[in-house]
Order: sequence, then C-alpha cells, then structure tokens
Amino acid sequence: MNIYKFYTNTSPLENFDFDVREKSNLILIYIGEIIGEVNIDLRIFDRAKSDVKIAMMLRGESDLKINYKARHIGAKSTSSFDLRGSLDDQAQKKSNLRIIFEKGCAESEASENEKITLLSTTAKNIASPTILCHEENVHGTHSASTGHIDTNISEYLQSRGLDINTTKKLLVSADIKTILNDIKDKDVLKSIKEALEYA
Repeated sequence: MNIYKFYTNTSPLENFDFDVREKSNLILIYIGEIIGEVNIDLRIFDRAKSDVKIAMMLRGESDLKINYKARHIGAKSTSSFDLRGSLDDQAQKKSNLRIIFEKGCAESEASENEKITLLSTTAKNIASPTILCHEENVHGTHSASTGHIDTNISEYLQSRGLDINTTKKLLVSADIKTILNDIKDKDVLKSIKEALEYA
C-alpha cells in the first residue's frame, strides 16, 4: 500500500488509521502556511513493515500538530518514522510520537527520526517521543535534531550572488529531497516541485 498526500497553504485535518499486514508506505508533504493536524494510528502485524515519511517547509503563522502511534502487535514487524524540513517566520510544529511494543511482538524493530531546521528566531519546534515496551527482545530508537542553517554556508552562497530567501530554499530543499525521491507518482512529484519553487 502506497499513500502520497501533498498539502500547500491549507488547513488539513487528516486521520490515517489502518492495519499493516504486509508493507505500507505513507508520505506526507506540507508546504507554505499550514494550520492543521494529522493523526496516524498503525497496528503492525507479523513480519509487516510500515514506513512513514513527512517533509515540510512551513512559514507564516503555520501551526501543525502531528500525532503518530505505531503499535507492534506481531513478531518480526518493522516500523520507521522520518520527518524532515524547516520552520520559518512564526511557524510552529508539535509532534507526539509513540512506539508501543505489545506482548507477542518479539524481534520487532521501530525507529523515529526528526530533523528540523529553524529559519527564524520566532519559529518553534516541539517533539515528544515515547517508547512503551511490553515485550522482550525488541529494538526501538528515537533521534531528534533541531538547528539553524550553517552561517558559513549561507554567507558563502550569498557571496556568490544568491539572496537570503533563495539560499534558505536551496539548503532546506536539498534535505527534504531524500523523501521526495521515494514518491513514484510523477504527477504528484511535479506538483510538489512546482510548489517548492514558490515556497
């Protein structure tokens, strides 16, 4: 199962609630001023694999809340959550991320990763990860990185004639392209790239 969703300058309220029995890929892209909430609730069964990837370039008064829950029910199941992007102006993002290893899911693995770049002093990023374990012989990890654009690189690019907004876009879009590369729908990918040009 492959699901791609693209949002630009809107107020989405989305719920993704499903059982994963084989392999699933969910990719969400947020660009522009976004005020909304996304709820992702997954139940992952024997030997199933779930990949969730989110890319964002938020600006203005954006306020995005992400609730993610991966419940490992079956043995040898796998889940991954990867979030990358940037926050500019007064944009803020809040994420509540939960991995649950239920009894009976031995040899399962789960990971959560976030990498957010703050492009202004008023942007705000909040990440609240939780791992709950009711089974032995499982592996769960979480990593989160919040930082600013490297001033040396930014100054170098501007010395080459790029303005500050183009510099920001170039550095941030290079990072989220790792997620865009997984989108196989050419029409969706074209729309996203066009939106990035005007972000």
